[in-house]
Amino acid sequence: MVRLSASFPSPVVGQEAVRSLCGLTQQRRLRHSTMAVEHLALRVVFATNVVAGGSTGLTCLWAPKFAANQLFSGSMVPNLALSILGIFITSIAILSACGIYSPLPFASILLISVLVKVLFLVFFALPWLVRGRKGGMGGFPVPFTLLNVLGLVIMTPFIPWGYLFAL
Repeated sequence: MVRLSASFPSPVVGQEAVRSLCGLTQQRRLRHSTMAVEHLALRVVFATNVVAGGSTGLTCLWAPKFAANQLFSGSMVPNLALSILGIFITSIAILSACGIYSPLPFASILLISVLVKVLFLVFFALPWLVRGRKGGMGGFPVPFTLLNVLGLVIMTPFIPWGYLFAL
């Protein structure tokens, strides 16, 4: 006679497995809620880019004299420079609109936006300040520079740097 024996795990082992699965489920929920908050923050940054960038870029493209007076404090910025700036800012705003719907694939747009703002500050605003031009006609572009600095300060902490560079 052949005796078949089946070994069943003890109830304690089964309970530990259930507890570990519940712990994993809670960790997944926590991670999912954290990712949802991060996605919401990215969507807010994208929406800010759309509103600020869209209005600024379209103003530079369609009304360069108005943009020179309003954004650049009446300074004589060449129309070609305003057109190029308008193209960059408007394209970033359009791609940011796509980023509202799927934040992570379009996160690199935020990196490009930061790069454009830093380039503006380094190659335009800094030399202007070094030359000593202040306000008034032909003066320092306070509104546009303030918009860039605020954009950098608000946007930079929300960019998923680890995702972008996959370190």
